[in-house]
Amino acid sequence: MRLRILLGIFCSFYSAWSMAADVPQVVVTLKPIHALVSGVMQGVGEPSLLLSGGESPHTYSLKPSQMKQLQQAQLIVWVGSAIESFLVKPLQTVPKEVRQLSLLEVQGLHLHKARRGGIWEEEHEHHADAATDKDHLDQHIWLDPRNAQLIVQAVSEQLQQLDPAHSNRYAENASRLNARLDALDKSLMQQLKPFRTVALMVFHDAYQYFEERYGLNVVGAISISPENRPSAKRLHQLRERIQSAQVRCVFSEPQFEPSLITPLIENTQVKRGVLDPNGMDLAVGSEAYFSLLMNLAKAVRTCVEN
Repeated sequence: MRLRILLGIFCSFYSAWSMAADVPQVVVTLKPIHALVSGVMQGVGEPSLLLSGGESPHTYSLKPSQMKQLQQAQLIVWVGSAIESFLVKPLQTVPKEVRQLSLLEVQGLHLHKARRGGIWEEEHEHHADAATDKDHLDQHIWLDPRNAQLIVQAVSEQLQQLDPAHSNRYAENASRLNARLDALDKSLMQQLKPFRTVALMVFHDAYQYFEERYGLNVVGAISISPENRPSAKRLHQLRERIQSAQVRCVFSEPQFEPSLITPLIENTQVKRGVLDPNGMDLAVGSEAYFSLLMNLAKAVRTCVEN
């Protein structure tokens, strides 16, 4: 009797270990994308996340342990070189059998060019010299739920090829997730409809996909990149823009010093809010994407209405 119990326990542990060993090793760079991949892999495994949300992907440096993760992965999911510039060289060193899914390659995406010049600020020379056609795109593609649906489908197809044993689960998860994304899109459309004529200004130009999808009136950004502090001349230009466009709200971001907002709005009726395109404070997991977009909508509503 005891032998049977021991054999049963051993078989259970072996079965669990065997299933875990068969799960594809997936590495994802950004929290919103990780949430979508987690949703596709739900019930099978959990992808690894490189950036928790508090770091800037523009200036990040990989740790040795993360380099090891990339080397041992079967699938790496990232957006593109303009967002995750820290990943360009490391990806050239991973084994050839490691699949790399650059989301900008996904067919059918709604894409927008990066806004440059005038109120959107000129691109810096050292960026332009090495730029490719894709570098001139706004790469914050996840902020449109329609793009998220295409990402989900592309990830599901990759996983089905890597792991045919769980093919049905990946397909079912993708279908369920895309139905939720459709519902989210409709909800956001309804929530933000009353605010389409309100002039807004953002900290850096990361929200074009969200703006375009929901018809928001963003009239400028303080900086092209959150790491580049604007000059005194540019701050004067922005203040004039705030006045001429009758901006109602100026938004900072939680990762970066908000002190630049104060000289722009002092002695005015302009309100300040906070937007976060990466979900810095959100719990890691499949719900993070939905929370991220709902929080963006809530931040706009709260700033305008208060």
